[in-house]
Amino acid sequence: MRPLAGTALTATGALVAIDTARHRNLRELDRTLIHELAHCVQLNLEGARERHISYLRQQYGITEHFPADEQAYERLIDARERQAERLEALARQLPKGH
Repeated sequence: MRPLAGTALTATGALVAIDTARHRNLRELDRTLIHELAHCVQLNLEGARERHISYLRQQYGITEHFPADEQAYERLIDARERQAERLEALARQLPKGH
């Protein structure tokens, strides 16, 4: 199954791609948008961009792989995911039919 959305780094920031056709309603789309915007903020925190790029380089075998670094970063990814999921609750505060 294709994902509903994703966030990727760009040369100057982050890009959010959302498959709006796969969302059942506006509320679901709102939750997805808030979730992905949270990831944009996370990836633009000081040092986050460089750390993410370093992680990806290790995953693709471009640089040396350090299991301890990988595990620490994956714990951070999990924490960021939980934070983004908690922020989805903000979608309920948006006016209906906006």
